[in-house]
Amino acid sequence: MSFFDLFKLSGKTPEGKSSGIFVPDKSCFIELKNGPEGASINAISQHLRYHSDQVYTYLGDHDTNSDIRCIVYELFSKNIVFISTKDTVRTIDLNKLTHFTRNLGDSMFDSYSVHSSLTDGIENQSLTSNFISKVLALENIEPNGIFYADKLGLYLYFTNGLLTDFQSSDGLTHWAKRWKQLNPRIIAMIEDEAKRYWKDDHKQVLNEINVQSDALAKIPQAVDNEFIPLHTNSIGVVNFHMLLVSHYKHPLMVRTL
Repeated sequence: MSFFDLFKLSGKTPEGKSSGIFVPDKSCFIELKNGPEGASINAISQHLRYHSDQVYTYLGDHDTNSDIRCIVYELFSKNIVFISTKDTVRTIDLNKLTHFTRNLGDSMFDSYSVHSSLTDGIENQSLTSNFISKVLALENIEPNGIFYADKLGLYLYFTNGLLTDFQSSDGLTHWAKRWKQLNPRIIAMIEDEAKRYWKDDHKQVLNEINVQSDALAKIPQAVDNEFIPLHTNSIGVVNFHMLLVSHYKHPLMVRTL
């Protein structure tokens, strides 16, 4: 049972109170009065004909004073599936909604989140070509084939209308993408050092970046690991892969920096 299965949103509505669940209706939101009693986010999503893999939940700033408790969106989009509120709320105040979502940004396109969502969707056979086409605004997606999703920077593979695989368009693993977002200087230093050795061999340079990024993700305490000084060269580049090999019994599989 997931965390959100334990997060109960609605129950039998007391007299004078709302269900606390509001769904889009043209330019406004209306109260969902026939939802499942004592339901979780997953249960309400399923009631609204969404698989749990097809939605993500935004909790705002965790402000206990806010009338809005959370917002559930369609995966990879800002299309609202439903809004959960306190049961004292009768209508959605659009100004309060704007305030609640002020820090939303593009968190749904975080490389780790994207990788996790797509992997779950493949495993559960829950991401259809029709759904992906809708949320990513992709045209001419067919049940079988390979299609490029610009918003994700990925090639998506479909078989019989279901997502079956995906591949980065730039060749970076999801950890390389993640570190590039969090600390681009680390990736830039690894890339420069790889180019010093591999020159114009782009494939090998890319492999070095991926190997080092994946290793960094596995190292205890990451960039604060106690052994980092032992694997840092004269210009400050850390060989994370050899750190894993030397101190954590990780297999030496490829030539690294």
